[in-house]
Amino acid sequence: MDIDDLTNAAMGLAMFDSYKTAMERNRKAAEAFEDSIRGNTPPEKSYHVILNGKTLGPYSLGEVCGLIATGDVTPETYVWKRGLSEWVSASSMPELSFKNSKTKEDGTEKQD
Repeated sequence: MDIDDLTNAAMGLAMFDSYKTAMERNRKAAEAFEDSIRGNTPPEKSYHVILNGKTLGPYSLGEVCGLIATGDVTPETYVWKRGLSEWVSASSMPELSFKNSKTKEDGTEKQD
C-alpha cells in the first residue's frame, strides 16, 4: 500500500463516519417526530420547526419563544404542533410573538 492508497482509505473512513453521524442524528429526529405524532411526547413538548431544511423538535412553547428571541425562528419559519393537519408559518400561530426577536419582519438585523 502506498501513500495514495492510505490517503484514500483515510478519506473513505472519514466520509463514512460523517455519513454515519448524520444518519444517526436524522434517525433520532425522526423517532422523536413520530413519537410526538403518536402522542408519546408530553403536550408541553409539542412544537416542531424546520430550520435549515431539517425538522427539529419536539420543543415546548417556551423553547420556541427562545428560538424566536435569538432570531433562529422567524415569522416565515414553518412550525407544526400536535393538532395541526399541516405545517404553517410561525407568524400564523397566535401564541408566537415576534415583538422581541433579533430580526425584523423583513428579515434584516435589528440595530441595538
